[in-house]
Amino acid sequence: MTNLLAEKDVREALVGSLLADPVFEASRAEAVAGYLSTLPPGRGVVLYGCGATARILARRHREVLERAGAVFVSTDEPQENDFHGFARRRASTVPSDAAVVVLLSGSYEQAMRAELAHVDPDRIKGLEQAVALGCNQDLLSRALEVVVAEAERLAQELLAAFPGQERTICFFDADLTRPYLETYALLRQQGYRLILLSRRFVPSMVPIEDMCAQGWADFFYQAPSLHFLWLMAYHLAARVRFQVLNVWMLMYTHRNVARIVDRSLSPVVVWHDSFLSQVIEIPAVRELFRTRHELERGEALALEGRIMNGAAGVVHRCPSWQMAEAARRHGSGVPALKFYRPLLPETAGRGAAKRSKSRALRIIFVCSLHTGPGADANVAWTLEGIYEAIDKLTGQGVELAVYNPLDVGGGYEALHELARENPLLTYNSAIHPEELLKVIAGHDFVWLCREVPPCPSNYHETHLPLTLFQAVAAGTPVIVSPELKYLCRIVERNNLGLCLAHHDWSRAREVMEAFDFERSRRDIEAFRRDLAPGPMALRLGGFFRSLDRGSAKRGAA
Repeated sequence: MTNLLAEKDVREALVGSLLADPVFEASRAEAVAGYLSTLPPGRGVVLYGCGATARILARRHREVLERAGAVFVSTDEPQENDFHGFARRRASTVPSDAAVVVLLSGSYEQAMRAELAHVDPDRIKGLEQAVALGCNQDLLSRALEVVVAEAERLAQELLAAFPGQERTICFFDADLTRPYLETYALLRQQGYRLILLSRRFVPSMVPIEDMCAQGWADFFYQAPSLHFLWLMAYHLAARVRFQVLNVWMLMYTHRNVARIVDRSLSPVVVWHDSFLSQVIEIPAVRELFRTRHELERGEALALEGRIMNGAAGVVHRCPSWQMAEAARRHGSGVPALKFYRPLLPETAGRGAAKRSKSRALRIIFVCSLHTGPGADANVAWTLEGIYEAIDKLTGQGVELAVYNPLDVGGGYEALHELARENPLLTYNSAIHPEELLKVIAGHDFVWLCREVPPCPSNYHETHLPLTLFQAVAAGTPVIVSPELKYLCRIVERNNLGLCLAHHDWSRAREVMEAFDFERSRRDIEAFRRDLAPGPMALRLGGFFRSLDRGSAKRGAA
């Protein structure tokens, strides 16, 4: 497995695992020390953060820190001016001309950078940068050995628990929200044995230790991180045979999926989010792939074809014509199942509140607001893109609540300030998806409108945001942009809300006031019944049964 270190995305996954996983705390500190050792001595390096990584650095890499002239800083006023023998100060006291500042937290990097706004940003290194620069081949090899050892341990446990592949279904990176758990439980009632391989911090209202006891699965495993899980999957796929191995595929995981498809002893069903050959035609995305992932258009097309010709099946939420077009492009006859997100039926206390004309209209926006490189209006909401909606809606007396899952403590100060100034605007970071449904249900509409410029790949015509299914699950109508053609067609065909063009945003209140809420609520409930876990589990189980059993690979373990 060590030959994998030649693959750029494998090295990136290892760096990501070093950054995130508790098992690699010592290795993370070693990588930071490796970076510090490359700096000229006595530069007065500032280390921002006094958590686990800082403690290991101070205790195990004292010589490197002393050579660098390191001092530690924290956001709050320190109670003591000493940190394991090194000076400790407040971050606000860092001089503007500090030679190098290393941030020792990835989760709070934006907040830390905001605290250091007076320091030249070119002098600040994030934890990811420091770890990537400080990793050497030996450190990465040792980290990979840890992953392989855990994968082999898990493989032995699975082989002992499930000696035969018959009717054994494995979900890699399983969704653990309640609708999917209900679907898994109903698959078990069809006679399947369910294996769920997951990771830390996946939203779930079910305690991890109760997954099997409560009947959601026959076997459950939680990896330290998604990076760790992806690296394990390569080994597991060649060691354990299932009737079906389900792998979720996002546009930046095609190399991982291709390796698993090539290596797997089991038929692999790929859960397709979007077509790489389409999104790579968007200039900002193509540049991101080229610079960050070293992935050019030609390789992207080849990867897509390799997966579609090697997979046993594809589960997708794309327009049917697009799936057929992709199959023709690659000469693939792969079976495909259109499968929208399962939705729980309405339960007492969770349905949307009836519209009262005595109060202002309430709209909620739930979407990640991107600020980094690669953000593009055809692929993701940008931070700048929300300001016009705020102005137009609150300017008409409409209450607007914005929920931004990307806000983990910094980088969105302007939105916080705007919410303090505008009594009709509230701004929030992420909350648990199942708690979010209750919040959505207290609003009249979910806002999915934005100005969508023409896209060379027509991605805007096929994109289907998952927020639509959150809205339907809460029983709340949506407002969408007609340029998002697939989304708009689903909304209009099923009366799930209304379409509102960008040039009509100034009429939003008038249009909403005229909307037939009661009829839409009845149609939303009908749509939700069709996507309930019961019928969705039947579709999924039927698809698994239809797959060619002979597609299982019989390679050596």
